[in-house]
Amino acid sequence: MLSSVGAPKGAPLPTEINFNHVLPKIYAEVDLFCAAYSGQKRQSAANQVFNVGTVHGAVGNISNSQVAVYDYSSVKKLLIDHNIPKQDRRELEDIMDELKEAAPEKKPSLLQRGEELIVRHKDTLGAAAEIIRKAIGL
Repeated sequence: MLSSVGAPKGAPLPTEINFNHVLPKIYAEVDLFCAAYSGQKRQSAANQVFNVGTVHGAVGNISNSQVAVYDYSSVKKLLIDHNIPKQDRRELEDIMDELKEAAPEKKPSLLQRGEELIVRHKDTLGAAAEIIRKAIGL
């Protein structure tokens, strides 16, 4: 019976009684401590800030968000992942760079070149073709 309450073997009866009263209190204190500690850790984790150099994809809670910022580095990753030749990747980079500063009358020809490049690789690009179209403004 003494071992069922955690008392050492050979302990006298008063020790058993003390263990019967003390152990539930100790367990309750440990449970309270663990709950408070866990709450503190959750709260401190919610307020942490991480500085990340480069991210591809979504980070954090993006529900109800509409953000479309394209630069060539994100498009380049898609092109490399789909094995688009280096020459065509460079051509698309040139088109995107020129579009930033092109006069309004020159933009249609740049967009046409971009569209032709996308069409040339549409089978390889698959769904990524639509992302690239948006990135160049089509």
